[in-house]
Amino acid sequence: LTLTIKGIEMMKLLFLITGIFMFVNVAVGQELSVGKFNLKWNIEGENINITASAPTTGWVGVGFNPKNKMQGANIIIGNVSKDGKVKVEDHYGVSPTKHKKDKKLKGKSNVSNVSGKRSDASVSITFTIPLDSGDAKDGKIDLSKENIVLLAYGKKKGFKHTHQAYAVLSVDLKTGKHTVIKSKGM
Repeated sequence: LTLTIKGIEMMKLLFLITGIFMFVNVAVGQELSVGKFNLKWNIEGENINITASAPTTGWVGVGFNPKNKMQGANIIIGNVSKDGKVKVEDHYGVSPTKHKKDKKLKGKSNVSNVSGKRSDASVSITFTIPLDSGDAKDGKIDLSKENIVLLAYGKKKGFKHTHQAYAVLSVDLKTGKHTVIKSKGM
């Protein structure tokens, strides 16, 4: 009788543990590099956590799903000052070669969990954005297909300065499989 009760209790415990694991969303990370630009990410529920690092003391940027060059892209751009102050902004590609803050375009900033690091030779920014914020200035990151990802960095701290290097990739964000479509200066 004791074994049967223990067996039933063990089955309840196994069910409880299995049930809990079915509802826990485990974040699995991916990583890619183009030249010395490194991009790490993990999907966590309805969000994507990203770390972008590049060999610059200026700005670092990541964009998603442009329609034409930068136009239509959800762009996250950031830098870290010499004293360690981190600045990250949510931008939208307003033309093939220009972007503006979402807030200036009646959108909203959907960036959270911002942090960053700076050394004498590189800047790294970390942030979280929703896969689908509902903001027209963000667009949806669809995990069921490959997404176009823009990577760029610039020498100067200001976000209006032109990039010194960039890459355009097609990326399966679930697996990390990617193809470099175009790259310059990376």
